[in-house]
Amino acid sequence: MRRGAVVGVAVAVVAAGAIGYVVFEPEPFKVADYDRMCESPRSFDQAAAYQGPSPHPIEIVNGGVSLPSDDPEIRVWFPEDPAAVQLVSCVNRVERGGFVKRCEYSKGGRTIDLYQGLYSVLVYEARSGKKLAESRVAGNGFVGNVLKEDADPCQTFLRTTGTGHSEEESRPSSRQLRTVLEPHVHKQG
Repeated sequence: MRRGAVVGVAVAVVAAGAIGYVVFEPEPFKVADYDRMCESPRSFDQAAAYQGPSPHPIEIVNGGVSLPSDDPEIRVWFPEDPAAVQLVSCVNRVERGGFVKRCEYSKGGRTIDLYQGLYSVLVYEARSGKKLAESRVAGNGFVGNVLKEDADPCQTFLRTTGTGHSEEESRPSSRQLRTVLEPHVHKQG
């Protein structure tokens, strides 16, 4: 019996020793890691310094806003290399604004009330976490027409199904975001 106990203790010691030598590699740094800036501003040592000639690569986080894919500077607005990012912009809904329009659809008796969404747009230096600017934007686009600001917003929801009543809020358009962010992206270093 004593011999079995010694073997059992020896196996436990060897197993514990093996566990002590397991090395966990950190996950690679990704552009999506900049999302944490919007949760709690911080510095990212891996980020590029906000200096040098423009344009300065910027990662736009949150807000459900998209820039057109045919934008000639798309790589600046959505850098693929996290080490190239110099700026982080956080787009967050702040509150509901005023009533815009009621969309009425004969199919199914569906109605949608459209309201203006109000957003804050913050700009941070990625490496230091320093806040560079804060703006408020009243969204002028609805899901689907954020790229075509002059389109009738009710046309956006023609393909939705169902009956009854719902509400939607506008979001900042690409043009609105570019107006707020361009001075930082194209700042001369």
